[in-house]
Amino acid sequence: MEGTESNERRSFGVVLGQVLQGLRLNNKLSLLELAKRSRISESTICRYEHGSRVTIPLNKLTVKDVEALNKKIRVPDLFTAYKLAAVLGVTLDQLMEKCVQVIEEAKLEAARQEEQEEQTSD
Repeated sequence: MEGTESNERRSFGVVLGQVLQGLRLNNKLSLLELAKRSRISESTICRYEHGSRVTIPLNKLTVKDVEALNKKIRVPDLFTAYKLAAVLGVTLDQLMEKCVQVIEEAKLEAARQEEQEEQTSD
């Protein structure tokens, strides 16, 4: 059970970074501007957004992508996530809901792909 919990936390970290970056870009903020407004260092925000140097569009994120990025993910603590959400114009609940939605969509897509692979191998 511990391995599954650890993978889910890392998966969340990948998605959270993607969501934070998307919100920042939608708000037309540079990393520097977000850092100044949130009083969080630019390098820390960059590590949240890019736990890995690989960037995957949010709508194309798959479970396999998440697994490949697992070891390089950094997740902000609750207070830091709250500060970032506030500057980005969303509540912490909205930020978390978006992350969960993306993860669930990726899981459904992986299940669909697996089902298709099973059908073609029969």
